[in-house]
Amino acid sequence: MGVREASFGRSPEGRVARALLVVGLLTVAGLGPWSVGTARAQGTSVGASPLEALEQSLVGLIETAERSVVSVARTRRTRAGLPGGVGFGDRRIDGFERFDDRESLEDSRHIPNDFGTGVVIQVAETALILTNYHLVRGGPIAGDEQTSESVLSVRLPNRRFEYAKIIAADPRSDLAVISIPLPKPMPVPPPITAIKLYTGAPLKKGQLVVGLGNPYAIGRDGSASAALGMISNIARQPAQLPDHRLDPDSLRRETIHHLGTLLHVDLRLDLGTSGGALVNTRGELVGITTPLVAIDGYERSAGFAVPVDGTTERIIRALESGLEVEYGFLGVSLGGVLTEETAEIVRRLRRPGAAVVEAVQSNTPAERAGLRDRDVVVAIGNSAVLSDRDLMRQIGLIAPGEVAELVVVRPGDNVDGDEPRPQSIKVEVGKWPAKDDEGIVATKRRYAPWRGLVVDFPTARHRFMPQEQRFQGPAVRVPQAVLVTERLAKSAAERAEIQPGDFITHVNDEPVQTPEAFYRICRALPEGPVKLTRLGSEKPVVVE
Repeated sequence: MGVREASFGRSPEGRVARALLVVGLLTVAGLGPWSVGTARAQGTSVGASPLEALEQSLVGLIETAERSVVSVARTRRTRAGLPGGVGFGDRRIDGFERFDDRESLEDSRHIPNDFGTGVVIQVAETALILTNYHLVRGGPIAGDEQTSESVLSVRLPNRRFEYAKIIAADPRSDLAVISIPLPKPMPVPPPITAIKLYTGAPLKKGQLVVGLGNPYAIGRDGSASAALGMISNIARQPAQLPDHRLDPDSLRRETIHHLGTLLHVDLRLDLGTSGGALVNTRGELVGITTPLVAIDGYERSAGFAVPVDGTTERIIRALESGLEVEYGFLGVSLGGVLTEETAEIVRRLRRPGAAVVEAVQSNTPAERAGLRDRDVVVAIGNSAVLSDRDLMRQIGLIAPGEVAELVVVRPGDNVDGDEPRPQSIKVEVGKWPAKDDEGIVATKRRYAPWRGLVVDFPTARHRFMPQEQRFQGPAVRVPQAVLVTERLAKSAAERAEIQPGDFITHVNDEPVQTPEAFYRICRALPEGPVKLTRLGSEKPVVVE
């Protein structure tokens, strides 16, 4: 029975799928692209239409997708406060010192200090562009009038040049959203369009993808370069960072991707393809390309991409809203050695592995939910947990305040050799301590300040944790409080001498442990003095 054309439809993505199917059938029949020349040499009449259909479909797919791809450049300022001139770094050649900074940056011969790619995800009064964080770090922040250490510029597909500012940036996902102004009125057709984010089933090995980027800054004219490949693997991780107990600086460089989130693609991603688009045959964004030379010191670029899926979409939506990206925190010490009993549990479950809780830390979501030392975690919801990293990654990608359902087998619960009996434990996830919080950019707050105070989860900032607890060992005890992360100038909080790093345990004798609870209680209070109790202080402070 033949394949009906109607099953694919007449859309561009349908034409791509139809052409790929035809080429696949020709390949099985020995008439793939590599055999056409041979057939012709033998005098066999072979029509080239399937190959031409594939070619035309790819051309149409790329023409559509590249309208959402821009080139991004970061140029460090000189001592005079202007960007470096034409050439590398601060070197100026060919008399271009007389140009002002915009003329210098717009010149096609200008080579920026750093260059890469961005993907347009929203077009409204301004355009929002998703890219890699490491590409734009140090650039100007929207709403901040201070002079930044670098200038960010964007070249559109129609060659239009614009300055960019950071809306939000997240070191842990290595993602950022920047914005550029748009012409008014907008020309027809518009110079850029927003790409559609992929929201389908989990990606699989073998799916065809097209990468669009700016390798070696050759896209300074705004035209992205394209490459065809496929997804080679999923849930990959870069080379491991040094043990943070031996190299504390590795804490700042650790990303969520070191726990195994990346797509591996068989595309060569050279310098400049950071922040590029990885699209499927429907033209949907399935990944943000990132050469690992930029992430982890690889000697040469490797084909990896940050996946765009349900969990990453939460990160992207937070960034485009100008918010800090938050990650889940459980509050357990992992890496415990399998005892004879826990090893037997894993064996009898017929699993290649699991995560064993070495210790449950005090006053954490894990303790409040009833997790115990030596519990064997085998799944979170319907997702298997085969290692400590699986558990850390899956919890990390859950937003604080959401409930995770852990499937746990508890040693000692199985009597007389019965089959292990998993039990479900629901945990309201906390907030992972941000280790590189100086690199976080957020132009909006989740909660409006109350009397000049901005508070967060007690674990929100790694640097405010007691020194002996910073490495998340078994001895960690999370304060039963909220953490003051910011105090506005000339506010009631400043007059009360409350400092960033203070932990507030009570509001008018009512305990608080989450920012939501703190703001809910405070805003329900009438005007007038409010008592705040700080951790380690017997005398409350009065905020008026």
